[in-house]
Amino acid sequence: MLIIALLVVAAVVLNFFVKVSVHALAAWGSIGILLPLNKAVEQPDLLWPTAAAILVAGVVMAARLYLNAHTPAKSWWEAYPVF
Repeated sequence: MLIIALLVVAAVVLNFFVKVSVHALAAWGSIGILLPLNKAVEQPDLLWPTAAAILVAGVVMAARLYLNAHTPAKSWWEAYPVF
C-alpha cells in the first residue's frame, strides 16, 4: 500500500511535466508487489493473482494506447519506476 501511495504522489509531481496515468502506475505497482512475494513463497498460491495483475496492467496500458492518451514511450515510463 505504501508503494502505491508513493507512486500516486510521484504521479502528481510528474503530471506537472509529463502526462502520467495513475491507473497504469497502480496496476504496475501491484505487479511490483506481487512478483517478489511470489518468489518468496514456496507454494504457487500467488501465481493466479500475479497473472491476473499482469493481464490487468496490459489491458490498462493497451487502453491508454488505443485511446491515443499516451505514446508507447510514455507507457513504458509508467511501468519503469515499479521495477
